Amino acid sequence: MNNHSTFGQIQSFFLTNHVAVAGVSRESRKFGNIVFRELSKRGFRVVPVNPYADTLEGVSVFKTIADLPAEFQSLVLVTQPAQTIELTREAALKGIKNIWMQPGAEHPRAIEFCNQNYMLCIHHECILMHLKPTTGIHSFHRFLRKLLRSFPK
Repeated sequence: MNNHSTFGQIQSFFLTNHVAVAGVSRESRKFGNIVFRELSKRGFRVVPVNPYADTLEGVSVFKTIADLPAEFQSLVLVTQPAQTIELTREAALKGIKNIWMQPGAEHPRAIEFCNQNYMLCIHHECILMHLKPTTGIHSFHRFLRKLLRSFPK
């Protein structure tokens, strides 16, 4: 895959209806929780991955990526970069091929690992700017990026 996400890669990520989110926290205002809720609102079957909680946002939590059911083939990482490296490797072992690294979660070694293992790796893009309908500040950011021609084509 290229070092920069493309519109086609982003569309491929959304082809599955089952998405796991690592980085959902006990604190509902954290960004991982916002991503989790927004995906849920748009009809995705979303589950949180967190080794330290049993339920988050009213949903049962999977402690590890290895525990995820097979239908979950997409993973959003809203984690610290060092965690992203490990979680990307766990995803590969599980057979997950679609990874979205939220801004701030990216790590060059994790991106390289995905590329070397033929995993779809979206990075340096906020998933909330690509959900439809795009709302709030993300809608404005999307508009600006399109205006400045920096939005993936």
